[in-house]
Amino acid sequence: MYIANVIDHATYRHLTKPTSLAKHRATSLRDNLSPPEQLLWSYLRNNQIADLPFRSQHPLGPYIADFYCRDARLVIEIDGKTHQADQLTHDKMRDEWMQSCDIHVLRVQAHEVFAELNAVIQTIRSIALKRAQDIKEHKPRSSVPPRAPRGGGSAQGGVGGVFRATHASANMPNQSQTEALPIVPPRALAGRWAWAKPKVGGVFRATHASANMPNQ
Repeated sequence: MYIANVIDHATYRHLTKPTSLAKHRATSLRDNLSPPEQLLWSYLRNNQIADLPFRSQHPLGPYIADFYCRDARLVIEIDGKTHQADQLTHDKMRDEWMQSCDIHVLRVQAHEVFAELNAVIQTIRSIALKRAQDIKEHKPRSSVPPRAPRGGGSAQGGVGGVFRATHASANMPNQSQTEALPIVPPRALAGRWAWAKPKVGGVFRATHASANMPNQ
């Protein structure tokens, strides 16, 4: 179950940000878990499965997942007979939305939780571990562009104690000027800065000698 294109974390958080209504409904649903949900939750809570954190009745966008693991982007849904008959169309729409958000939906029948609990737990463990590992190794990059430096310019480190600064010229809007700024050692600034003895850990304290404020 390799994840070919992992959505970056910033985009994922934006897509799955819960609505106010979903958050309100999730709060009430946590206090009214069905018997199969209660049983499965007793095995999922407190990081019992592969040390992965699961959440119960977790809001995702406009929907609410029975159980959710963020590290694996995994949703577990427990389906009963009434659930299948009344909400088949709704479940399909929700599954398609979650898949578009890079969330894998694992549906478990309510009777399977009681009759085949060990098999259900092992399936959840296997899928969650694989997906969490794939997401971690993929290291998705953020789609947010890098912040531009102040003044519309950029800075690059030079060689041999020279710092190259590129800035946009006001007189030449279509061009840029590049100038080499030598890094001046502290002793060369004796006329403007008075350097005190180093403190503990090699940290220096500088006192500015102001022409207008001779006592500083």
